[in-house]
Amino acid sequence: MPDPRQTPWLRQDPDASAQHGALHGRHRHALVGWYGFNAGSAVAADGVAANAFTTTTLATAVASFVWPMMEWIFRGKPSILGFCSGAVAGLVVITPACGLSRPMAR
Repeated sequence: MPDPRQTPWLRQDPDASAQHGALHGRHRHALVGWYGFNAGSAVAADGVAANAFTTTTLATAVASFVWPMMEWIFRGKPSILGFCSGAVAGLVVITPACGLSRPMAR
């Protein structure tokens, strides 16, 4: 693993990571906006919108759990930056198919 003192992009500031992770601080509207985009794309309050809302929530929750766990396995400790990165990655990944995928598909 590269030395964080030699590679400034590996330095982590937990407070800045949490504030800029689109979940806290002045950027908290990003998560609400993502819900509005995913569930609001149904243009109706029906099953498709509820499905989009549910899959968006589950994808964000699972990715924000799995990413720090992978950091824990490979780096020895989880981080707030990993949690925020996982949450944003979960939002990005589910967006194209949020209304069509089922939360607990077999």
